[in-house]
Parts: sequence; structure tokens; C-alpha cells
Amino acid sequence: RQLYGELDWIVMKCLEKNRTRRYETASGLALDVTRHLTGEPVVAAPPSRLYRLSKTLHRHRTVAAVASSFVVLIAAGLVATGALWQQAKHESRQAAHARDAESDQRARAEAINTFLKDMLTAADPARTRGEKLTVREALDDAAKRIDENVLGAQPLVEADVRATIGATYFALGLYPPAQAHLRAAEVIQARELGDDHQDALRTRSRLVQCYAWAGDHMRAVALARPTVERQRRVLGPEHPETLRTLSFLGNALMLSEEYIDEPELCLREALAGQTRRLGREHEDTIETMLYLSWALSSRSDESVSLAQEAL
Repeated sequence: RQLYGELDWIVMKCLEKNRTRRYETASGLALDVTRHLTGEPVVAAPPSRLYRLSKTLHRHRTVAAVASSFVVLIAAGLVATGALWQQAKHESRQAAHARDAESDQRARAEAINTFLKDMLTAADPARTRGEKLTVREALDDAAKRIDENVLGAQPLVEADVRATIGATYFALGLYPPAQAHLRAAEVIQARELGDDHQDALRTRSRLVQCYAWAGDHMRAVALARPTVERQRRVLGPEHPETLRTLSFLGNALMLSEEYIDEPELCLREALAGQTRRLGREHEDTIETMLYLSWALSSRSDESVSLAQEAL
């Protein structure tokens, strides 16, 4: 190991078979050994710019150290400048996306307001059915207008309106039309915004509740499970929308009467999360209390206690 490198090259040059490649004189050999001892490049070394540079740097260590420090500082400055530039560029893109999103939301809101105004004008009792006009009739008129494509090439506006109409049909206990509009809204949102978008997930959550209350419990469970998993991944495990869908899942599991422990586990998890995030007096928390009260009907004391608190 002691002979590795320059000394090895010097010895091999002495032993070279081709005399033109050997040292011409003993003094030539002595000079090369002296170069080795003084840290200069030896003649016996193979031609290499890297080797000669390393020898130069070794002879001028102090200068090289200072120069290296400057190089490191300059490199660090360039890296920092690049990072700041990338951050500024990223923030600029985010601001542009936020402006575009805000503009889109404003345009959607204006389109929805226009549709609702037109719907209310078209449903004016003085023009149509006299003094008596039910909410169901107004909804049917609005649904008919959407089916006639009055919104044109505004799919997200159509999805928002259909989701609202579906939720209102559900509130009236009219489950088949509610499901039809919610499904149509979810298809549009998934296509236009992606399967993981918050709007699409929220509409699926409403569909879960609608299926459960309509008696289609297995369908509700089948839709609720992947929806909860997506919401946990996209929104977080304790996001209000995630907890609400988890509550709907627990209710659907309970109503199906095919599960023993899972309904209670889902509902307790949802209730604990809603209590932390929303408080005991929030509407979602109270609804989950009632679901859990029903699930615990065989344990009268806790069931009655939860029902009384919800009441």
C-alpha cells in the first residue's frame, strides 16, 4: 500500500521494457523522486488532468481551501436563490389557481341564482295553478327544466342544482327522484372534478343516506365504505364530512340487521370525532346520537340516555 500510486509509477517506469519509455538518466529518476517528495506531479504519472489538478491543489492547500469556501458559498447562494425562486413561482401558481377557482365559484353561483330566479318566476302561482303550489310541484318544474338542458354547457352548475334538488326531494321523503338527481350530480362531479373531489364525495355521502332511508341498506353500505375511505385519505379522518359519512355507514349497517358489532363501532367513532370537532350540540352530532341510541336499543339505559340528550 505504501508503494501504491506515484512510487509504483516511478518503479514501473524504471522497469519499462521499451528503453525510450524509461528514465534517460539516473538524475531523471532522482528528479522524479524529488517531485514526489515535494508534492509536484511526477513524470512517470499517466496523463491525467485530474491528477495534475489534485497535485496543484495539494501544493496550494490554503488558497484551495479559501477558493473552495467561496465556491461552496456561491453554490449555497445559488441553491437558496433557486429555492426561493421555485417557492415564489409555486406561490404565484397557487395564487393564480385560487383566483381561477374563486372566479369559477362566482360564475357558478351567478348561474345558479339565475336558474333559481327563472324557476321561481316560472312557478308563479298566479301564472300556473292558481293560489296553491306545492314544493313538490316547484321541484318537479325545476327538474323538468334541467332535463331540458336549460343550463347549456355548464355541467358543474347542473351538478350543483341537481344536488340541491336531490337533497330537497330527500327532505320531503321522495327517495326515488332524490336518488336520480343525486346520482346524476355525482356522475358529473366525478367526471369534471375527479373521484376524490370534495363535491363528489359530499354528493356520494348524501346518496348513502338516501339509500339507507329508502330501505336499500346493502347499496348504502356498498357506497359508504369506499366513500369513507376516500374522505379519510383526502379530507382527513376527523373532517366533518368524513365523520358524517361514517355516521351514515353505521346507520346503514344497523338498518340492514346483518351486522352485529360494526354498527356500534362506526357510530361510536363518528360520535367521538363529532364531539371533538363540532361539539355535542351540533346537528350532525345529535343525529349520530340518535343512530347510536337505536343501535343500542337492547341496552335500554344507555340507549335512553343518548335519546334524552339528543332530544
